[in-house]
Formats: sequence, structure tokens, C-alpha cells
Amino acid sequence: MDQADKLLEAHIAFELKRWTSSKMTKELEPLLDGLWAWLENTHVSAMLEADTAVDTALRWLDDWYLPDTLTVLVGSIAKRLVQLPVNTETRIGDVVDDELYEAGVELIVDMDQLRENLIKQATESPLYAMLISNVLYSGIRDYLSSSSGAVQKVPGMGSLLSKGSAALNKRMPGLESAIEDRLRNFIRGNTEKSIRNSQQFLLDALGPEQIRELSDEIWRDAKDARLSVSDMVSDEDIDRLASFGLQVWHELRQTEYIQELVREGIQGFYEVYGSQSLAELLKHLGLDRETLDTEIRTLAPDLLKHARDTGLLESALRLQLEPFYRSSACTKLLKA
Repeated sequence: MDQADKLLEAHIAFELKRWTSSKMTKELEPLLDGLWAWLENTHVSAMLEADTAVDTALRWLDDWYLPDTLTVLVGSIAKRLVQLPVNTETRIGDVVDDELYEAGVELIVDMDQLRENLIKQATESPLYAMLISNVLYSGIRDYLSSSSGAVQKVPGMGSLLSKGSAALNKRMPGLESAIEDRLRNFIRGNTEKSIRNSQQFLLDALGPEQIRELSDEIWRDAKDARLSVSDMVSDEDIDRLASFGLQVWHELRQTEYIQELVREGIQGFYEVYGSQSLAELLKHLGLDRETLDTEIRTLAPDLLKHARDTGLLESALRLQLEPFYRSSACTKLLKA
């Protein structure tokens, strides 16, 4: 072993001991000082330009294909969480207190324009029109055939209806279908008016005070309910939901709409935070110097010990140091 090899091995042994000894945390202090100073003096846009960030994000959207095995991972974790005994032991009120719930209600109350738009869009949908038509049809039909209905007051119709629709069709062929068609046509022609009336009713019924009262009633019943959903969601349902979620992602990531959202979102981020330092950005995320120091000092010993025990730390040191000790510059220094 020549002099360069001896120096290399001694240097590696020194670094291994340095970064895995009980005094290792002291070695971190100058590194943390330097890191934080760099974070304070480096702006977001200086580290990574907005255009580069946009191009990278769009490339990830296009290239980052999430494999089907991800659904197995997500599904297995979700099933484990759903089956936890703590779900049956925990009430909704244990995780959402009255004050937080009331704050959420007030938030909904204040969003009057959003509430109005949602009601209008919901009541103007074809599904809602179908619902209103069916409700009206069922109500009118049941009334006409009830003991107090108008048809019952026609002489002889009460006894005829009591024998059922088969008897009615036998005595008056086509009458039932004709009545049904006329009734449906009448309802169809008046559905728009019914929808307008129901829309106004909902707008009036869901005013601020009504929402508060309704929310109080819901909360009284819901706060003591358990968080468990295992009786409503099966393992198969979870697997299907995970698979569907992945399918949705694959479809959305290729659309121009999502790409435009990503592009504008990043540009907007840089307009606000591009001139700020990385340290300021971390503070917006709740990470200050003290928190960063604490977390690094907490995690570093275990991570470095594992890196040493598995040989990763030594391999990294050799990759970093060997080129110098094998270089002609080192040879010249040793011969000097």
C-alpha cells in the first residue's frame, strides 16, 4: 500500500468516526450555520427560474406514469386505516369540536353568492327536473287513486278502482294509459314553473338563520356518531376507488386544462415568492431555523448510523475522496 492509499484509508476512517460518534451533533453546527446562511441569501428565482420550474412540472405530468401497483399500495394502507379499532372508539365530536364546527358553519353562511349559485345550478340540472317531474307525477297519481281523491268522487269509479288497474283496463281499454300520458304531459309543461318555485323556496329556506338552525340539528345528531365506515365501505370498494383514482389521474394529466393550471399556478407562485429568500419560503411552511436544527439533530444520528452500518457512508466517502488521492496532483504533493 503506497502513501496515497494509506492517507485515503486514514481519511475515510477519520470521516466515518467523525460522523458517527457521540459528538457528531457538534459537527453539524457549522454545517447548519452555513446552510441557513445560504437559505437566507438565496432567492427562489435565483435557485430555479420560473420557466425551468414550469417546463419540469409539465414534463413530469407527461412522463410520470404512475404504475398500477400504486393502487395496491394505496388500497392496502386505506384498508388498514379503515379497519383500525380506534375508528369505532372515536366520535366525530372528538376530532371536530363545537367551536371548529361553528366556524365552518359561519364560513358557509358568509358565502351567500356561492350558495346561491350552487342552488341555481343544482335546480337547473336535467336530473333535478326529472326528480321534480317524478315527485309531481307520483303525488298526483296517488291522490287521484286515494280514497279522498277526485276520481273517487265520480259515480262508480270508486268501486271500479278498488278492483285494480286490470279491471279498469277491461271495462275501459286504454283509459289508464291515456290518463297517464295526459298527466305526464301536463307535468312536463309545468315543470319549469315548479323548478322556479322550488329554486326560490330553497334560496329562502337556506338563508343564514335557517342554515344555522339546520346545522345545529345536524351537529346534535352527528357529533356522537362514530368515525367507523367499515360497515359502509368494503375492501373491494376501496380497491375499486383506488383504481378509479389512478385512472382519473392518467386522464387528467394529459389534458390541456390541467397543464394550464400547473403553468399558471407556478407562474403565480413565482410572482409572489420569487423574490423572497428560501428561508422566508420555509417560514411560510412553518419551518424556521430552530425547527430545522431540531429536526436535523433528531434524525441525523439514526440516518448516519444506518448509512455506516450498511456501508453506504463509506461508499459515498470513497467516491468523494478517491479521485483526489489517485490524482497526479496528490502524487506530486507526496513527492515534494
